[in-house]
Amino acid sequence: MKDCLSTKGYMTISPQTTAGSWEAAKRRNWCNGGFRQALPEMLRPLFKQFICRTGTYRGGYYSGGSNITTYDYFAFAAETEVLDARSGSTQTEANVMTQFDWYISASNKVKKIDESAVTWWERSPCYSRDDEYCRIWTNGTAHSNFVNYPDGISPFGCL
Repeated sequence: MKDCLSTKGYMTISPQTTAGSWEAAKRRNWCNGGFRQALPEMLRPLFKQFICRTGTYRGGYYSGGSNITTYDYFAFAAETEVLDARSGSTQTEANVMTQFDWYISASNKVKKIDESAVTWWERSPCYSRDDEYCRIWTNGTAHSNFVNYPDGISPFGCL
């Protein structure tokens, strides 16, 4: 999506943790359930399942740990897929990713709601805190936020 949906959302409310990473995030269930079902029925078959790799919280360590693999119809981009670098995510996650072509242009990293730039969620858990996910700030740079805070939501899918 070029911009965010008109309503902000959270990654998960309860429990207030990144335990289980993207695989356990309530927002992942929404992407593959509610969001997908909201598409017109004739469009749903156009979107194919794809592999998502996402790091796990490492207790303050940049590297180590593992990546979780999920199969999704819709997801949020990971930090490296947006920025071609890592700031708040784990190095383990960054090692298996490349930047999406869409985000090579700096202007595509800024997403809006009603013409105003907003912060928006990524699926990458923050390496240093077990209650934050990475997000993109209003100017297109890396940031993070608590899992239960409402930020912009902008799922992507593969055709």
